[in-house]
Amino acid sequence: MNSSASLSSLPLLAGAGLPEFQDINPDQVTQGIPLLLEKFKTNLARRFAAKQQQAILDLCASEARLAATPVNEFVDLFVV
Repeated sequence: MNSSASLSSLPLLAGAGLPEFQDINPDQVTQGIPLLLEKFKTNLARRFAAKQQQAILDLCASEARLAATPVNEFVDLFVV
């Protein structure tokens, strides 16, 4: 699928009522990631103790570790 294709152009999703997405400037994505990370940290802090926040952040920071983590262990990190 090229970068200008939308999700609704996929055969499985055709007619699924998905919104059309405009082409996204890669610079906007790069600029938005730090903001998204700060939002994630802020919301973790509202819910979890510092040690639990750090465990979640550490795991999410490593794509390899995150991919290797069983779902039940990942979900367990979010138990209050």
